[in-house]
Amino acid sequence: MHRGFFGVSLLLMASLMFTAISLIVKITASTLGPWEIGFARFLFGLIFTLLAARAWKRFIWGQHRLLLIVRGIVSTISFVCLVSSIQMVPLSQATVLFFLFPMFAAIHGLWLNRDPVPFMDWVFILGGFCGALLVSWSGALSNGFEPGHLVALCGAMTAGLALAMVRKLRTTNNPFTLYFYFCLIGTPCCLAPILRNHQWHLPSLVPMAALFVTAILGLAAQLMMNEGVKDVPAHTGGMLLSTQVIFASFAGVVFLGEAMTWRIFLGSVLVVGSGALLSLPKKGDHAQSRKQGQHHASAPDLHDSA
Repeated sequence: MHRGFFGVSLLLMASLMFTAISLIVKITASTLGPWEIGFARFLFGLIFTLLAARAWKRFIWGQHRLLLIVRGIVSTISFVCLVSSIQMVPLSQATVLFFLFPMFAAIHGLWLNRDPVPFMDWVFILGGFCGALLVSWSGALSNGFEPGHLVALCGAMTAGLALAMVRKLRTTNNPFTLYFYFCLIGTPCCLAPILRNHQWHLPSLVPMAALFVTAILGLAAQLMMNEGVKDVPAHTGGMLLSTQVIFASFAGVVFLGEAMTWRIFLGSVLVVGSGALLSLPKKGDHAQSRKQGQHHASAPDLHDSA
């Protein structure tokens, strides 16, 4: 019971930290773009992963390296899309739409892992997309669906694909390897656009501090999440992490003056509820988890997704 409470606390703290990152991303949108934020996050994570792997004598180059590289590219796209959508549309809407990734993971699992999708799961997937539709068209009809909503959906789709890849990779690779490749690929991918911008200059003190804080919070949240999921069931961990939708909506209303309409509220309930029901353990999941060594896997990072 003590370990379970500890795991729940860690997951809730990780959710709060991810929300704080999103809030900083939104507030600094005029001075920091997704490439600068991504580069700081990935570089910091890369250095930490190398040092930690050396200290704990972990082999980080892993197996199935081509798939690890592809997964790193997909996760980087997901992260950049998430940050971009937060800067383009209200924070609550971007967060809700991104949490469609469990639905996309189930769909991607059909062809990637040959995972069957039961009939009721299709109902939950449809419910999640209906919720996304409500959130996207929450304003007036003429100002409803915006490019930022499409970017958020792209982030959710690629996050779902990354999560499906983790399911395939986790049995032969440790959490250090999964996070290492994400940072290894993400660092140059975000550095290239920065260098290509000839007008780029070193950010001032406040943006630099924001970059440092987001990198620290991102790493701390990742570690807390990885530790927390060891002591709670996977579906419970997913539901706890989905509290980001609630925290983001609260932060948007209190700190950013965003409106909370009945459409956003109902859409959020549909997305989070459908994702929670979709994450419930199925018959035979426990046996398969023991067989595949699921308890050794890295938890999905919702800001890189996975």
